[in-house]
Amino acid sequence: MNDNPNFDSNPELDEFSRMLRDFIQDEPEPECSVPISLSDAEALGEEEIAIRFKYRGTMYRTPKFPRKEYGSIGNITIRLNDSAIQTKDGGNRLFSRLTTGQSVSIACESGMWEGQHPDVTAMSMFLYRMGVPTPIGYDCRLLAEDTAFQLNIQLKDNKLEPGKYFLFLPLQIMWGEAMYDEVNKGLCYAFDVLPDGHLIEHPRLTDVSAVSERMALSDTALYYPGRLRLFVELEGLTQWKNELSVLCYDEDETLMATACKIVRGNRAHSHELTFNLDAERIWMPENYTAILCINQVPFSKIRIDATQQEDIYCEISPLLPDDPFHWMVSEMEFGKLRGWELVRETPGLRQEKNKLIGLHRRFVQSKRNGGKRKSELILIESDSNFHSARIAFCTDLFRQGRDSFDFLSCDVENHYFTERQERFMNNRVNRAFALHHLDKLLTDQGDKLLKALLNSLQTEEEMSTIVLCGSRQVIDTLCRLYPDIANSVADDCRIRIADIRPSESVRELTRLFADAQCWLTDEALDTLYRKLKACWDTYQLSGWSHKEQQAWVEHTRAEAYERRMEQMDSEEEGISSHTLIESTDIDLAEFLNQNRPQHIAQTDDEQRRAYTKAMQELDDMIGLKEVKEGMNRLFTQVMFNKQRTTLGLPVKSGTPHHIIFTGNPGTGKTTVAKLMGRIYKAMGLLSKGEVVATERGELVGEYLGHTENKMQEMLKKAQGNVLFIDEAYALYSDSDDRKDFGNRVIECLLPKLAEPNPDMVVIFAGYEEDMKNLMQQNKGLKSRFAHQYRFEDYTADELLQIALSELTKYRYTLTDEARDYLQKVIVKAVLHKDRDFSNARWALQLVNNGILPAMAQRVVGSHLPVSPEAYSQIQLTDIEAAARLYAKEESRPVRRIGFTR
Repeated sequence: MNDNPNFDSNPELDEFSRMLRDFIQDEPEPECSVPISLSDAEALGEEEIAIRFKYRGTMYRTPKFPRKEYGSIGNITIRLNDSAIQTKDGGNRLFSRLTTGQSVSIACESGMWEGQHPDVTAMSMFLYRMGVPTPIGYDCRLLAEDTAFQLNIQLKDNKLEPGKYFLFLPLQIMWGEAMYDEVNKGLCYAFDVLPDGHLIEHPRLTDVSAVSERMALSDTALYYPGRLRLFVELEGLTQWKNELSVLCYDEDETLMATACKIVRGNRAHSHELTFNLDAERIWMPENYTAILCINQVPFSKIRIDATQQEDIYCEISPLLPDDPFHWMVSEMEFGKLRGWELVRETPGLRQEKNKLIGLHRRFVQSKRNGGKRKSELILIESDSNFHSARIAFCTDLFRQGRDSFDFLSCDVENHYFTERQERFMNNRVNRAFALHHLDKLLTDQGDKLLKALLNSLQTEEEMSTIVLCGSRQVIDTLCRLYPDIANSVADDCRIRIADIRPSESVRELTRLFADAQCWLTDEALDTLYRKLKACWDTYQLSGWSHKEQQAWVEHTRAEAYERRMEQMDSEEEGISSHTLIESTDIDLAEFLNQNRPQHIAQTDDEQRRAYTKAMQELDDMIGLKEVKEGMNRLFTQVMFNKQRTTLGLPVKSGTPHHIIFTGNPGTGKTTVAKLMGRIYKAMGLLSKGEVVATERGELVGEYLGHTENKMQEMLKKAQGNVLFIDEAYALYSDSDDRKDFGNRVIECLLPKLAEPNPDMVVIFAGYEEDMKNLMQQNKGLKSRFAHQYRFEDYTADELLQIALSELTKYRYTLTDEARDYLQKVIVKAVLHKDRDFSNARWALQLVNNGILPAMAQRVVGSHLPVSPEAYSQIQLTDIEAAARLYAKEESRPVRRIGFTR
């Protein structure tokens, strides 16, 4: 017989060859080269038999095995090391990825048996190489009735060379969707073993082009599902048989479609192949990446530019082993990593998939190299606990190389996780854990789990993997409170699930329409994507909930169905249960106007509460009427514009909100500036809301280029915050001194001040006249500041309120005489104030550095009995003593030195 791997049985062999083959196979039956594992056939009361059968023109025979009267088989899975096929799929190809140490395992869904012993019977399977009459592997097992089972076939020469093979099952009945061939004595399942794609010569991709069938049929629709045809030309195919496959991904690295062909090698000729990429998803006008593989090993990358409606452009490039696509396709797609399909399809992971691929690569390589992997901490964060936990829960990605993987809740009251929590606290060595409900770690009940977590970060010999799954807010809080957590996470181990894109949302909506038994026309799909993009920012649809999406789909389906019914003859029968959705049925903005997404309404309420809270401290300050009114006007305008946006009305956007504060010392400029960060963040105009206060000395450099470097650092620090520059007029110098680099500060600021959405508010503060001079020196500077507030000097009554408020804060009281005299002192100070008068600062100094020390000296020196009244009541003499130090006197003529006329 022919043992060549290229052997292919030919049904057209001449009659003499057939007769000779049958004669040879009628020789006495040889002993099976693989020992029969069943030794208790006699105990079952079954005799041993041998079977001869013909399959695809060749006679085969089995060794003796226990006979059974009746049996049936369902779908089976055949696994050759890490390569597997299922009989129900029809893709009957395995890959010989290792040359030694191979074994074949066969898992069956279930079996049903009848015979002399209905409770216990024997199940046998035989593995043949096509054309070789005796089996190269065999296994038999005792089975209970109607049960799933697995057989393990040990190979005669410890390897399975590329070639044609089949399984023989001595059964008469099959069920399910299995692809079996019936023979005289049982069932056969044929399959190929193809060579390892890593060990063969890869072909050369010489030309490629693509065309969309739908694009050729329609002049208007850009967004549609359907077929993309990919034409490739290859040279250098040398193997007897090859599986050539294409996997096509969109810009989010989401799998769009796959196609596969079996091609026989021929070094002398090139191969022109057509792959039909049929996608249930919608093809968007974007760039796609097609990965071309031979025997499940990627070797070439094709960039498909479908951004233009008229033509599709293709660009060929080699696929290097260090390319993330190479590892993802070969190890995660074809390697059948459990749960990878779910991770791959998760919206919002576009930027993070390469991190996950890198993690898997590191895990697998460490396992293959036999090295011990160090302890690892991985963070998965998103807007919701559900999405972050699902990634860890549904995939084997984080288990690689560890002895076990436990998914547990940090809620100690959840008894379902008690055993896993105990294991996490006491036995983490070489184990993997995924923790969710992380907010419980910040409670007294979760203290033990938190201590175990922190202890693991300091114990390198544990070699554990810990995955923390939670919301961004909780994870940021943990990192801030416990720096060891933040310091233990490498950049590639922090996975952030971002907001979804319109393309991801429209695909989800398309799926929901299909679930509702709705068919969308090409024009409807095109309209859906266009209108979704138009409404995306207006209605903040990145946060559109699944329930709200379903509500819109159901509303659209009902409206479309009603319209279709009105158009049909009332007597017409046979109405389809499926509803056709046309372009005119897609009216997203109208629905959203009447059914505003819940997260928008919540944001409005939260924003109003946050603004009220942020304004509270400013409202409590005495005076500052102009500033308070200005903030309220700005907030009202922000909310007004937001409502217009919600209604789909145009809004002028991108207006900077930089401010100028003018006024004398002590009028509250610095204090108010420190409140502006929180107020502007509450309005939604800043992302962080802190205040970075600085002045000339911190900004102006000492040599050429120094100022620019300092300004870049300052602007980076102030991003998302308020940049408050006190005494900003000092930045400008009208001298010709080239060593004065103050002007360079303003030049560096101008580009940032001109940005439409800078996520920064710059506040200049200083004396009114000096600030006017500054603005006049640079005509482009004044127009950059949208708001200007003049901080008036405090009146005598306001200064009295400030002083009394400071005393009341610490439960001091004044006699009537003391209060009257305090008022006279303040009135006199206001009447005789000069430019340097420090307003509120002067009033506070009068209280804290004048009145209270004078009172203390009086009370302690007079040896009064210790009582609350004595230590709380301020008397006239205390005010008089303070006035001698802080009262403003009338200005006296200055006596000149020298001669007078």
